[in-house]
Amino acid sequence: MLKDQTVPDNYLHGNLLKSIESALPAMGKTIDSVTIEDLVPVDEFHIGGRIATDQLMEKLDFSAGNHLLDVGCGLGGAARCVTTHYEWFVSGIDLTPEYIKTGRALSHWFYLKNQLN
Repeated sequence: MLKDQTVPDNYLHGNLLKSIESALPAMGKTIDSVTIEDLVPVDEFHIGGRIATDQLMEKLDFSAGNHLLDVGCGLGGAARCVTTHYEWFVSGIDLTPEYIKTGRALSHWFYLKNQLN
């Protein structure tokens, strides 16, 4: 890391949401047809990916409706997985504002649009 660079600056992409949106047609997807599973390669950007998320959740003795805090949530992929598959409420925090902004947009693709129908 450079002397004047902050941790969030180190992870800054600049156009992350636009990059994800522009990759959708190559997958044969649109914002309206993409699924959480389609985005796993970029959305669960942690060691072990979705397999690690599932293994951790299976070890927790939680029931539907519990609330988790995901510190360093990135784009929120693990949080969306947990919310969808385990019916737990998840709050996420991250140091990189672009990740939070992108994660909120991705969450909107999967939840808010369905709630508005």
